[in-house]
Amino acid sequence: MTGLEITGLVLGLIGAIASAWFLYDRVFPVRRLSWRSAQKAAVCISERMRQGAYDPTLIVGIGRGGAIVGALISGCLGHRPLLVIDRKYMWMDGRRTDDMVLHLQLPPGLIEKVLLVAGEAHSGNTMRLYHDHFVRLGATSIKRAAYFVQKGCTEPIEYIGIHSNRDLLMPWMFTRSYVRDSRSEHEARAVGHCRTSMLTADAALKTCFIVRHGESTDNDAGDRYSGITECFLTEVGLQQAEGVGRFLQLEGIQKVISSPMKRAIATARKIQSLAGGAVGH
Repeated sequence: MTGLEITGLVLGLIGAIASAWFLYDRVFPVRRLSWRSAQKAAVCISERMRQGAYDPTLIVGIGRGGAIVGALISGCLGHRPLLVIDRKYMWMDGRRTDDMVLHLQLPPGLIEKVLLVAGEAHSGNTMRLYHDHFVRLGATSIKRAAYFVQKGCTEPIEYIGIHSNRDLLMPWMFTRSYVRDSRSEHEARAVGHCRTSMLTADAALKTCFIVRHGESTDNDAGDRYSGITECFLTEVGLQQAEGVGRFLQLEGIQKVISSPMKRAIATARKIQSLAGGAVGH
């Protein structure tokens, strides 16, 4: 065989393998992450923290998943103090309000460098709740870590184990009684209580409101075409977004989707803060 024939055969074989993998991924999509992947993620996160010289004085596990992943990271770092604080969700007309179960006062030396750890982060709302809480407590430095982060999460997370656009089951979701209480009852029923289908709230959506971002600095300069150029909202733009959020307060908004542009994200966050739902891209 000539070199050209061998090259063609190799390329054809690679194409066949890729096609087979594509079909397998569509027919048998991965729905549950493994314990081994959680362990590997904890090791990788710990290594990145060492490389960045971030040595937390306190690791805070957010809820059940955060308790597990936080303990793994603590062990990888040679043991760091671990505190687990759960949160509670209150539902009113399909909208979620978050609060922490415990509001603790902690010694200043313990919260000098805080690492917030979540098992999974979808919208980033819960991570933001904890971050703001420890800012109020006077934490000197706060960083965030999560085993699984879904693309579209709006809260910055410095240490990520797995990043995916899918909504997957975590290793600890191994019983039929496990329910993600971050979802409304309607969403939980729509996905079979997280057991039988990919976890998504799409089935619960009935009405879609299409909203343009608020006035930007480019708009204020003469309705300039921005395209993919980044620009920010003006005070008028923020007020416009707030007005939309108030208008939608009684609509039972479950998801706010924006483009990745900063002016769109700022508009979406302002609307979400008033109308509820999770922000995604």
